[in-house]
Amino acid sequence: MYLSVNERQDKLIELLATSRPLKDWELAQLSKVPRDTLMSDLDFLSQNGFIKQEKESEGKTYVFSSELQEYLQKGTPEENLLQKLPISVLGLNPREKIGLQWLLKEKIVKLDFGNITRISQTKPYVVSILEKIKEGQQLTQDEEIYLKSRNLLKDVKTSPTYLISFVKRPGDKKKITQITPQLIKSRAQDTELQEYDVTEKTIQVYPGKKHPLQVIADEMKQVLLGMGFKEMDGPIVESGFWNFDVLFMPQNHPSREIMDTFFINPELKADLPEFFDKVRDEHLKHYSSWSEEESRKLVLRTHTTPSSFRHLKLISEGKLKSPQRLFSINKVFRNEAIDKTHLPEFNQVEGFIIGEDLSLSKLMGTLKTFYEQMGVKKIKFKPVYNPYTEPSMEVFGWHEGLNKWIEIGNSGLFRRETLEPLGINQRVIAWGLAVERAVMIKYNIQDIRQIVGPHTSMNFLREFNEYVDLVN
Repeated sequence: MYLSVNERQDKLIELLATSRPLKDWELAQLSKVPRDTLMSDLDFLSQNGFIKQEKESEGKTYVFSSELQEYLQKGTPEENLLQKLPISVLGLNPREKIGLQWLLKEKIVKLDFGNITRISQTKPYVVSILEKIKEGQQLTQDEEIYLKSRNLLKDVKTSPTYLISFVKRPGDKKKITQITPQLIKSRAQDTELQEYDVTEKTIQVYPGKKHPLQVIADEMKQVLLGMGFKEMDGPIVESGFWNFDVLFMPQNHPSREIMDTFFINPELKADLPEFFDKVRDEHLKHYSSWSEEESRKLVLRTHTTPSSFRHLKLISEGKLKSPQRLFSINKVFRNEAIDKTHLPEFNQVEGFIIGEDLSLSKLMGTLKTFYEQMGVKKIKFKPVYNPYTEPSMEVFGWHEGLNKWIEIGNSGLFRRETLEPLGINQRVIAWGLAVERAVMIKYNIQDIRQIVGPHTSMNFLREFNEYVDLVN
């Protein structure tokens, strides 16, 4: 025995049985059953286990004027008038005059000595809206305002939207997806197990995940912590003193120009630390000029090396102990032209070791160990000049996709001229490495703009798998 359903309800069940789950407005469109009648039928079928209703969201129900209902059946005044063009304005009926008014406003037609001619193939706005209404789509706020301005929309009511799915036909045994103790005890005879087709394609789901940059930054952090380093931090907005002067960069150095650096409001000035005169004196030993005004300027940090020098000062003051291994992974800013491997805003891995028996070979070994644990096997070093390190080396990694070496960092031993004003008399090896470049090598990304910036590939990020094999 089963509860009987009427012919209309039976058609609804069959429609759902042969399709994917449908929204109520989709079902209304396919079944051509008025919404009020449909919702009543769905409530009945749901209560009796034939279908399943799931509330999805709050939708809108529109109360249209009789005039719009007529437009849906007979076409809009604009459409009817366009079909008659070219035509004289004389003799237009009232309905056609309404169409002319709106076509002129939308610059689809023009009047030329009483003759109406079409000048644009643009579809009339009201026609586009009516197409959405016929398809059961929700209207935008602008479309609602437009219809109300023409007295075609009387009211907008908010009502829930339901997702309707098939459960069983009348007379079918109840299908179950899970066996429970209660089911076994009841020895239910009117049930059968739900069959599953494991080969059936499912909807692709893109769960929340970490951005590739965050994945690599987290991995770098864990590698450095495992190598005995501790994390440090520093301000994003730095003074010219900490960003340049402490690093023994002359005040007329090109990197301090507006072409390379983002300066903050010039009316704001930084305070200088007590030992600034020692830095000044060191500059004047080697460079021709010094300006306190230049030191007080505020900039977005162009590298994270100022964090290293702030912590070296803490070591000289006895607030941190030596030997010490410190690192940071933070954002830096440079006024650079954007291309495949350069961005004006990027992330840098800063690190230094202070202690005895430090050398260039110790620095190279540390960086090789770090990158090997990151899965980057092919690296090489190239001598380079830096104002604040001597000797200095650029670090390069092999990019399989680009089939070339790309720069991934800079390194060296801090110069005596940078350490003595701080009161440091030990050797310090240090480096600044690019997080984005490591991401490019590890995941074979040929253009960094693919994952950062306005041209980011959302498909790449959706498909991104942080557990891919490392590039050798």
